[in-house]
Amino acid sequence: MPTRARGGKFKRWWKHMNSLPRQKRIQETEKWLRYAGKTVALRGQQDQQRIVYTIRKRFNASEFKRLSKYNAKKVFNIVNKKQQSYKEIKEHVLSELQRKQPVVVKKRTTRTIAAVGRQQ
Repeated sequence: MPTRARGGKFKRWWKHMNSLPRQKRIQETEKWLRYAGKTVALRGQQDQQRIVYTIRKRFNASEFKRLSKYNAKKVFNIVNKKQQSYKEIKEHVLSELQRKQPVVVKKRTTRTIAAVGRQQ
């Protein structure tokens, strides 16, 4: 995925977040950081976890509850990358399962019995 498209998505998301009223923005940012923490906990590397957890901890401990654009972009890129790779893996696994389904071949056999009713 090109960097330009991902950057556009961040700009749109950032603009939306800053257009919200202050209280709603704080709630949405807390939810988003919680989601980011869960995402990197499941799929992230240690360095990525450290970044996300540190930013989340600083945001929750801050008096003004303001997230800088730089930190938001860092977390956004990490989470976006993890979600894209997860979707690609999921699609790959599903295509492998569909490809490996066994083909059921039904054989029908008929038996001819020639000596039925023969008496001596």
